Amino acid sequence: MPEGFSGAEIEQAMVAAMYEAFAQDREFTQLDIIAAIKATLPLSKTMTEQVTALRDWAQTACATCCILRC
Repeated sequence: MPEGFSGAEIEQAMVAAMYEAFAQDREFTQLDIIAAIKATLPLSKTMTEQVTALRDWAQTACATCCILRC
């Protein structure tokens, strides 16, 4: 799995690879997928601070919920 990519970002790279290949009237290949992934910057790289803050919040919020429910 490409490092730093979410499942949704990988899914969209697959869709982009399919569109590109089908526009060329051919089946898509692994090379198309690799090219699409290389052309994509994951949010974890472009929005590092925001993603980190969200992960920190989620970890704290989930821990609080677990404590309150247990």
